[in-house]
Amino acid sequence: MDVVEGEACHLMRARCAKGRRLAALAAFVLVAGAWQARAVGSAVLTNVGMVALSAVRGGTRQVAAVAAARQAEQWFTRALSVDPGNLGAHRGLGWIREAQGDLSKAASEWDRGGFTAEEFLVCAQRSARVGRDDLAQLWRRRAEALQQVTSQSSPLTPVP
Repeated sequence: MDVVEGEACHLMRARCAKGRRLAALAAFVLVAGAWQARAVGSAVLTNVGMVALSAVRGGTRQVAAVAAARQAEQWFTRALSVDPGNLGAHRGLGWIREAQGDLSKAASEWDRGGFTAEEFLVCAQRSARVGRDDLAQLWRRRAEALQQVTSQSSPLTPVP
């Protein structure tokens, strides 16, 4: 085991002992050298952010969800500092902005992340087909917000 691997293992064990598993994972990856490959480092940070985001969307207690959202936002922001074109980080920030109640900022991030209003309308259609009208309406609102951000010339077609 070389010095870098030894240091990474030490950081990982120390952070795991403190209950900071996501930080431990990131420390290991960063110290072990993945950070030097910008795309890989950015993707890893985005994935760690998505893990934190899953706690927000997984129905955890309110206090834990707020902390997880803050942590996920930090990971996505770090990923974008490494690679400003990281689509996954922009998408993740979009979900965070939506959870914070700012659909306009969420739509801006989704646009930067490559989502289209049409894709959201497909999700609305699929939700409606399985009887989830509540989700269909949510996807429609998202599509409308994204439509406003992207200023697409064609109007959205209503979903039956």
